[in-house]
This record gives sequence, structure tokens and C-alpha cells, in this order.
Amino acid sequence: MILIELSLPTSLLKSLWNPITKFLFLESYQISHEMYWKRNQLGKRFTKLGMFFEYDIHLQCKYLSNSEIPVSSILIRNKSEENFKKIELIVEVSRRTIKFFDSAILFDVDNVPIIVKLPKIPLREITFDKDSNFFFTYNSYKVKINAYDEDSNSYKEIGKSTMHLTHTEIINSEWCRKWDCVWNIDYIERNKTMFRSKLRNYFISRNEWPCANEPKNIFYQKYKMIRLIIGRPIYKVLSEKRVLAILFWLPIFLRIRKLELSENLNF
Repeated sequence: MILIELSLPTSLLKSLWNPITKFLFLESYQISHEMYWKRNQLGKRFTKLGMFFEYDIHLQCKYLSNSEIPVSSILIRNKSEENFKKIELIVEVSRRTIKFFDSAILFDVDNVPIIVKLPKIPLREITFDKDSNFFFTYNSYKVKINAYDEDSNSYKEIGKSTMHLTHTEIINSEWCRKWDCVWNIDYIERNKTMFRSKLRNYFISRNEWPCANEPKNIFYQKYKMIRLIIGRPIYKVLSEKRVLAILFWLPIFLRIRKLELSENLNF
């Protein structure tokens, strides 16, 4: 990270710096951002919506999407064996006295999941008051499904869900702006933490605690003690934030190593 965050003295150097760092590090930021969306993609967390349906909703934040035209969306899944010829889906978001609505009419709804775009729902924005407290565009939402009843020629409510938005998926993550885009860097920071753990294991842990199949004689134990005494200050230096950042980015800079996508999304 430190390699990318250097402050350059002239506008000329800065204009050269951006394309160079983009060439060297863009792939790593793209992978980190992709890992965030994989963790939070539609269909990962469903909420019950009446007896027949469940849903997963993504309310986009204006500042955190690199899409040309970011738009919120909702995934609806019929978990029953019953088919619905016609249903009405209504989404309402609100904050204090302001409400926004979007709706859609869906036909022949079976157990195949349906993704519905919500262009009328405004993107989440962050505002600050005079005390530097921040607020989002809205802080709660409702999702309602109405099934069409042919006998009465009207819609009847079959499911409703009301949720308060905590925005934790945004607040608890780490973000940065590079090359006129916003990137989620949770995965990058996780890999830095894993790298720090490896350094600690090499310089301290393996010398501090007994290891399997190691010699038990006193000479080897003295050798481990010397390694521990030397390893502690070395680890302290290498694990310092700026030094660790250089050690992490240098192999990527030299094209010796690159950040890889992971199947493990639990971080």
C-alpha cells in the first residue's frame, strides 16, 4: 500500500505516477473488490417474505460502485411448489419523513429465482451534520408481495418484511479511492494480516513453543532461545505498518507474486 500512497511533489510526476501504479497494482485492487462482491452477491443471505417467498436485496451506495450506472436490485425466490400467475412486488425505503418506492409486476412466478432492478430507489448517499455525525439517504426498507386474485380482480398481500438498515456491510469494511474509482480493500488487508502472522510464526512462535519432531536436547533448546531473542526485534521492525506494506507490495511490484482469488469468503 505504501508504494501507492507516496505523495509526489509536482503535477507532472503525479500524472506519470497514476498510470504507472495503475499498471502495477490495478489487478490486485480488482481482485480485492471482486472478493467483496462475491461475499455480498445476491442470493447469499435470504430473508423470509411471507409463507411462500424469500428475498435478498442490494441497495447500492453511490460512492462504492464502479459501475457506469449503478442500480439497486432485489432477488425474489418462491420457496413453495405453488405457481403464481401474477404478483406485485413493492419496495419502499425511508428516512424520517421521506419515502421512496419502486414496484414491478411479475408473471408466471415458479421456483426459479427472479432478479428485479430497482431504478426508482435512490442510491445510498452519506451526509454529515454540523457535529460530523453521518447519515445515509435512508435507514429502513419494506418489501411487500401481493398476489393477484382473479375472483376479486384485485391484489392481496401474501408477504411483507420490514428491516432497519445498519449499513454495517459498508461501515465495517475498508475502502480507498484510486485511479478515479472506489475499491474495497478488505481482501488486501486480510492478506497483509496473514503475512504478518507468517512473520510472527517464523521469528517468534516456532521458537517460543515446542514443535512436532524437533530435537529435545539442551543444545537445540539453547539454539531456539537464541533465535527467539534475535527474532523478537526483527519481527517488531518487519511488522511495523509501513515496513509490512512495503514487504507485501514489493513482490507484486516485481511480478514475483500476485494476489489470487480465494474460495474462502469468510473473512
